[in-house]
Amino acid sequence: MTEPFPRPGGGVALIVERHGLGDAFIGLHFLRALQRLYPEEEVSVIASEGLSPYRRSMARVAMPLVDRVIENARIKTPLRQAIRNMRAMPRVAVVFDHRSNYRAVLLARLFYPCDIYLCALPWYWLSARRPRRRRPHHRLDRLMALLEALAGAPADGDGEIALAPEATAAAARLLPAGPRYVGFAPGATMTDQQRRWPLDRFVALAEAAASEGASPVFLLGPAERDLLAPLRAKAPLALTPGCDVVAGRTLEDVELTIALGRRLAGAVSNDCGMAHLLAAAGRPLLVLFGPSDAERWRPVGAHVGILTAQQFGGRRMESIPVEAVRTAFDRLLAGATAPAAERIA
Repeated sequence: MTEPFPRPGGGVALIVERHGLGDAFIGLHFLRALQRLYPEEEVSVIASEGLSPYRRSMARVAMPLVDRVIENARIKTPLRQAIRNMRAMPRVAVVFDHRSNYRAVLLARLFYPCDIYLCALPWYWLSARRPRRRRPHHRLDRLMALLEALAGAPADGDGEIALAPEATAAAARLLPAGPRYVGFAPGATMTDQQRRWPLDRFVALAEAAASEGASPVFLLGPAERDLLAPLRAKAPLALTPGCDVVAGRTLEDVELTIALGRRLAGAVSNDCGMAHLLAAAGRPLLVLFGPSDAERWRPVGAHVGILTAQQFGGRRMESIPVEAVRTAFDRLLAGATAPAAERIA
């Protein structure tokens, strides 16, 4: 049984800072759990600085879970403007602040109009409710712990994203039934190339998969156009669904990418936005981490494994050897409950 909502019908606000694709997909699990516990409450997502995928690439996916999205809310800096902007916000019953900047969180605690303010700073400082368990490391677990502290009941955010039939049909045309597809996501934004495992090693994985009878599939997002030409040169027989080599077009449709992911036996990905989409597809996924914190940022999914550079004595992606990735990926595939070929229509 959940405790009575502090002000039934008062609404909930989730505050994020820069709402990247990874955070947005992590947030879907929280929003799903929130809706199950408080189905009548209106939910607002507030991006303090910048834009939100919930208004753009993920608009249809987020629609069942979010009533309002506010972008560029400017509730962090400059100080006086941030205070004015917060005071102008509609009052809500509960605020969940997903940010980790002490100054920004303190400002919201003091000036955002709400009945209950919850945040996951260390030791749950400034939070009106404090979970009984120690502060989790993963960002989703922190939100779920706060929700459980509010509700006094377990929070369940599991669920499958309902895709548009057009996306599923397009994926079936791009990856027809028959072959056993294995996916590779070698990207990460051009400004964050330190999170890219060397492309030659992804090509080596694809060649190994092809030698075992699989059909390698490379998935590239809009921030990874620079990889398309060299990839086609190094692995000319690999599939690049949704990409146009001549025009340099890459996958930009979130739902199509997830639908393609559901047609794979499994995938290997860098720590990037594509990894979160593949995790949402529910197929076995191995994610490679270098300098970033895997325990904080790992994608959420039923069959997600990780390999880190630290496991091999370094922090650079180059520290991760090809054979280690092959072994870990094979083990992950073997542990999956159902082969993808049985699920492809």
